[in-house]
Amino acid sequence: MDSAALAQALAKSIERDLSGANSWQVVLADDGTLRWRSAAGERSSQPARSFWQRVENLVFKLMPASYY
Repeated sequence: MDSAALAQALAKSIERDLSGANSWQVVLADDGTLRWRSAAGERSSQPARSFWQRVENLVFKLMPASYY
């Protein structure tokens, strides 16, 4: 990039988005269910950004894994 300030801002944004504090760890619970853990807490359902992303996840579950 020709702009050092823009390059620095972009690098900072990427580092923030890829940090461990901004990610979920999927673990198998003792009862055989999946759990999602992060700095924000623990969930029993897959985290999603929006209702439509949850709908998309359900649609993909109906398709064979070889399609994606």
